[in-house]
Amino acid sequence: MTLWGVAWSTLFAAIGVSTLIVALGLQSALQSFAAGVFVLFERPYNIGDQIRFTGHDVEGAVEEIGFRTTIIRSEEGKRIVAPTALIFTQAVVKSSPDRTVLRIVTVRRVGQTGKAMGETRLEVQAALGDVPGLRARPAVIVRSRLTRC
Repeated sequence: MTLWGVAWSTLFAAIGVSTLIVALGLQSALQSFAAGVFVLFERPYNIGDQIRFTGHDVEGAVEEIGFRTTIIRSEEGKRIVAPTALIFTQAVVKSSPDRTVLRIVTVRRVGQTGKAMGETRLEVQAALGDVPGLRARPAVIVRSRLTRC
């Protein structure tokens, strides 16, 4: 390096300054990526939810959630690509109700106990009546499945 007239301190300073410039240039991309990871794991909103970012004219139904962007469809049909990093700087107003949850319960050996499928359906419906917090009576479907043990 001394043959070219470059001191080590100058080389390290140049590397440090260029690293700082690259880091500042990638700051918003890294912030959006970190926000995307947060949204995908924490799920403050889901696909289909109606959301609004306060302080911005961004409101509509969530169509896609990615690491860097959230795609929102406005009521006028416009496709809005919002940076996911907005979740760190703006409050999110979610106006969608909580979604219902689909649960599938498998009851094995129904035919082997001597009970008909209709009897099993009535027993399951009676058991669901005792579940706390269950507001609506869900549909109970009983199917026979032939399996080898």
